[in-house]
Amino acid sequence: MRADDVVNGRPATRFAGAWTDTYSWLWSDKAGRQWYAEVTGYPLAEAKAAVAGIGTKRDEVTWRASAAPDMKVLHRRTGVPYPRQSRGESWMLMLTDGQRSRSISFGNNNRALVSAAHVKDRVSQFAGHTEVVGNNGGEQTFLSYEPLPGVWADPTEVYGDLADVRTVMAGLRVLPVDDERLDKYAGND
Repeated sequence: MRADDVVNGRPATRFAGAWTDTYSWLWSDKAGRQWYAEVTGYPLAEAKAAVAGIGTKRDEVTWRASAAPDMKVLHRRTGVPYPRQSRGESWMLMLTDGQRSRSISFGNNNRALVSAAHVKDRVSQFAGHTEVVGNNGGEQTFLSYEPLPGVWADPTEVYGDLADVRTVMAGLRVLPVDDERLDKYAGND
């Protein structure tokens, strides 16, 4: 669904997502630059309160904490803008102990893992890397982990063994492309 709204004192278009409690806004600043914001996990009134704290200054987003005092900035990206087109890679790792198998999906997302955190997720550091622990609204817990900046191990299901999953994630290493273990342990798929 689409509706007219206002963000940072500018006319905006608000979209209600296909999922419950997901809203996004698209607007242009005074210089004609377009901006996009998304809020997931809050009803519309609270989502609008969060967006009321957003401002822009040149090519940066600003935050006015007084507009949403119960919220805080977890991660603020700095540096050059993301490229308009990006190439990504994805791969999968299947682990087994002979009794249980666990698959870990990896992707090069060119952005920090914390940028994907949702309401009620726990964001923390483990072994010097960002992790996000959450669930899909049910009983199943998952762990997302950032072994390298912009690379996500996501999502890994947790079966009551979070400490073991964290140990596996902290043990992930980048191997040289000519490392013989890559051929030895590679799957046939």
